[in-house]
This record gives sequence, structure tokens and C-alpha cells, in this order.
Amino acid sequence: MLFVILADFVVSANSIYLKKNLEQHATLSLMTRVFYDLDRTPGYEAGETPICFIGALDLDRQMPGFERYYNFTGTWSGSAIASDNYEFFYHPYRVYAQYYLNEKVAFCSDQDYRAFKTHPTVLAMPAYPAEGSIDWVNGVLIIHMSNYVLRLEFL
Repeated sequence: MLFVILADFVVSANSIYLKKNLEQHATLSLMTRVFYDLDRTPGYEAGETPICFIGALDLDRQMPGFERYYNFTGTWSGSAIASDNYEFFYHPYRVYAQYYLNEKVAFCSDQDYRAFKTHPTVLAMPAYPAEGSIDWVNGVLIIHMSNYVLRLEFL
């Protein structure tokens, strides 16, 4: 009986590792496309132009075949960037751009980020990768990733 329980833990652990690995690759692919599109945006200068990501990555948070593991600690997010919450998650897009993509990026200030989250123009923008999801607002290049915002009840 102990062997069966341990074997189940091994299968579960390997399935979770696979899920997180697939999410990491999906996030890398998506963010590579985002920075490719940024580089093609007229007026954008890497490391100089202030940018602002709005919304968490809207990757499918429940991958088919992994429903059993959705409520395990650390598996609730569907991407390597779980949120756009600058205050709580220490600038996740900045960290991802710097350490995973090795991109030189000038992010907008925290004050501007909070203002853009509720700005009518930004709220009307479509989610990436739709046309118009990357646009200029008040001299800042906004990347509207999604309307999905992580809600944490303890914040």
C-alpha cells in the first residue's frame, strides 16, 4: 500500500513539473513576440522609451489534462508571470524582461502604472495580440496584455 501511495506522489510531481515547464515555454514564446512587436513600434527606443504592461498574462489557467493539479500550491497560475501587480509581486514584467529576455527596458513609474490601470483609453484597448493592444498614451507605450487582473483577498 505504501508503494502505491509513493508511486502516486511521483506521478503527481512529474505531472506538475511538466505543467510548469509548458507554462514557462508558453510565457517565453508570448513575451518574445511582445518584445518583437515593441521593437517594430514607431518611436520605441529600447531602454529609453517608458513602457507599461497592463493586465496579467491571459494564458489558459487550466490546461487540459492537468485539472487534478489545479489547486496544488504553486500551480494556480497559467504562466510564469502570475500578475501585473507591481506593489505586491515586485514588478514581475520588469524582472521577466531583465532576467529571462535580457531586454533593456524603461518602465513607467508606479504612480503612472496605477493611473493607467483605470485610464479610459487603456481600458478600451484590446488585449494582446490584437491590433491596437500596443499604443501610446500620454507619452508612455502601453502594452495591454489582458483584462484579467489577479485578485488576492488579503491585499
